[in-house]
Amino acid sequence: MLMVIPGSDISRHAALMDRVFRFRHSIFVDEKAWADLRKVDGRERDRFDDENAIHHVCLRGDEIVGYQRLLPTTRPHLLTEVLGDLCRERSPQGPCVFEWTSFCVRRAGVTFDLGRTDHSSSLCKASLSGV
Repeated sequence: MLMVIPGSDISRHAALMDRVFRFRHSIFVDEKAWADLRKVDGRERDRFDDENAIHHVCLRGDEIVGYQRLLPTTRPHLLTEVLGDLCRERSPQGPCVFEWTSFCVRRAGVTFDLGRTDHSSSLCKASLSGV
């Protein structure tokens, strides 16, 4: 199941979002060894996880198996504030343009049968369809 959680609704989904931030930490810090993101509390959360973010949480039962975040480009976001050196030219911006960030899929212990949906595909389809 794919849950779409607007940043303005994080408090309504506090327990799930706490698990999401821990999930992100486990993927980005523990698996990918991105030490700059390490947090003492084990939650990968940044200043862009505000009321303007759109969170996509992919669940298998109650287990988080994938996640991605969309940020409006009409406001400060990663490419304008943190990672601007990745773009040779000004990054696209506009009311219909979103930054696709924090994409992660759980690998450890997950097997995919032919009859099952690949969770990364579900997340990509959600982003590309404008969910």
